[in-house]
Amino acid sequence: LEEYFLQIDQFVEQEHFFRQTGLSISDLALKLKIPKSHLSFIFKYHSEISFSDFKKMVRIQDSLALIEEGYLKTNTFDSLSKNVGFSTYNTFFIAFKEVTNKAPQEFITSS
Repeated sequence: LEEYFLQIDQFVEQEHFFRQTGLSISDLALKLKIPKSHLSFIFKYHSEISFSDFKKMVRIQDSLALIEEGYLKTNTFDSLSKNVGFSTYNTFFIAFKEVTNKAPQEFITSS
């Protein structure tokens, strides 16, 4: 199991896989060459979070990294939300607040 978790984390981080909108567990399974049933089983029974929560957390962590790199100096929050894979700014805003406990603008001003 640890091997699977390591493989998932490395792939997602290196490839910025979740920057595409609408990705499912099937898409990830296909890219990792792991049967979807295995991946579903791992997330359902051996992970502390669901696949959708994992995807959300990865996207928010990606957005935080881009913010650190100065992305917002030349781009908007809406652009950032689309760049990390959210289909709308509203879903990004809700996820951001859920993960960081702060709204995006509040996060920036408190940093």
